[in-house]
Amino acid sequence: MSLSNLENKKDDGLFHFPIDVDAVLLHLKQDMRDDWFPDCLQYEDLFYKKNNITEKVEGKIVSGHGVYDTDIRFIHDIPKSTLGLRYSLETDFYDRFIYQAICSFLMPYFDPLISNRVFSHRYNEHRTKEKYIFKNRIDLWQNFEGITKLGICDDNHLLVTDLLNYFEHISIGNIQKSFIDLLPKVKATGKVKSQIRSAIHTLCTLLEKWCFNNLHGLPQNRDASSFIANIVLSAVDKAMVEKGYDYFRYVDDIRIICKSEFHAKKALNILIFELRKLGMNINSKKTNIYSLSSSQSEKEELFPGFDERSIAIDNMWKSRSKNVIIRSIPELTNMLIELIEKNETQSRRFRFCINRIIKLVSTGLFKSGSILSNKVVGALIKALYEQPASSDQICRLLVDLKFTKKHKLDLENFITNDELCIYGWQNHHIWILLALKNISTKKTIDRAKCICNIQPIPSEASACFLFLAMNNEFKYLDTLAEKLDRTWSFQLQRHFLLAIRSSKMTSSPALIKHVLPAIQGTVRGVNMNKKLKKIFIHVNANPVSFSEIYNELSPYD
Repeated sequence: MSLSNLENKKDDGLFHFPIDVDAVLLHLKQDMRDDWFPDCLQYEDLFYKKNNITEKVEGKIVSGHGVYDTDIRFIHDIPKSTLGLRYSLETDFYDRFIYQAICSFLMPYFDPLISNRVFSHRYNEHRTKEKYIFKNRIDLWQNFEGITKLGICDDNHLLVTDLLNYFEHISIGNIQKSFIDLLPKVKATGKVKSQIRSAIHTLCTLLEKWCFNNLHGLPQNRDASSFIANIVLSAVDKAMVEKGYDYFRYVDDIRIICKSEFHAKKALNILIFELRKLGMNINSKKTNIYSLSSSQSEKEELFPGFDERSIAIDNMWKSRSKNVIIRSIPELTNMLIELIEKNETQSRRFRFCINRIIKLVSTGLFKSGSILSNKVVGALIKALYEQPASSDQICRLLVDLKFTKKHKLDLENFITNDELCIYGWQNHHIWILLALKNISTKKTIDRAKCICNIQPIPSEASACFLFLAMNNEFKYLDTLAEKLDRTWSFQLQRHFLLAIRSSKMTSSPALIKHVLPAIQGTVRGVNMNKKLKKIFIHVNANPVSFSEIYNELSPYD
């Protein structure tokens, strides 16, 4: 959308800058598809109630006496492949909406000021559908990979590094300074620049409550955060290009094509100098200089999109021939199992396999319950034990495949063993998987109840509530009502109320007084929705037609 049309967009008058509620909801729904803690109903009850959203947001402005009264964020830990932990900052739905709204407003004015050598999270001005506010990420990554691959041709060298704890080290002070410093270059009227200043001020004020602390640490796994990070790093991008370096960046992955090894080392020194101005630094463990003499395995790891097996499989799918695509199934499953055995479940190739097998199951081409399927299930469950950082991707596929008695027992033994189930985020996904697969025993039910009784209540309890509800443990769930209080996160309260929504307890004054304002009306809203009122976990169960199987892989994700 051109800048000349932006001033004519719809505005609900909630702030001193415009918010197009309909558009923001489309952007937000797109972003939420990869949430670390997905909502059990995918917020379907909220996305189509625009008036309710504006009322809730206005209510927060009223309670803040003219200032948006944001709720506190909750910190959860997500396992990394390197045995470390990254943080997840979870807010309520309406705070998330405002975060996206501010960035959706700022993006068309600031993205044109970002270097064309930055390939991640770029504004899609000429989108055919409003939800695609960002350009196709697959295309952007392939462009980044293809251009930087030239760095190991002929006599060139390629400096490769990434940033240490990227989002964690972005400070609110640098966010404000970066936006304000770029404002003179923004093409807009005086009125719009005033609105932009208001949006920047509101953003930085709210980030003091949404960040890891009141100084730094952006929420991770958010498209809005990736846009903001691009703005902060734009000064580094600009400095490196102005100094004559053949510099390229995708999120926190930086690559510089250099004439020699010494040229690459000098580039690294200058990059570190520029990053220090922002309080950031490189990850030395992920820094290397590659050349034509680098090993084939190093090149394959650096350029996964050029992996010969992936290219061959992709070409088979491009044929759109059913017989040809079926022939790719053994190769896909072998590749998936090999990646699990090599502890490479965080790789792009692993997601490549997962996404295609899910599509094959949806079209009926991959026979769940077959010998091949059982082999895949066994490997995936084993990966849950050994590679917890990929639990969300693993559970996405497992939910569509049939289990043997051994598979069920392996999952039960895992989720009920304190020495094994040490990551709340991983457990959350496994409890949802157990609920959807209708896998329950006295042992798992007792374990779920035990988790719900822990104080303070852990994040995985939100999934346990649903597991217990789907196993008709409503009498037990009613006993938890007296424990609900305002220290519970938005998701804990929401999932608990949805789990007991058929109970009289939901109208109890003793319970209602502890329900967060952002949650009030949830049960009534869901019960009025014919599609949602009888389910606890909403799953997109739209079968993919064979004719669309390849197109479904390529549009955005």
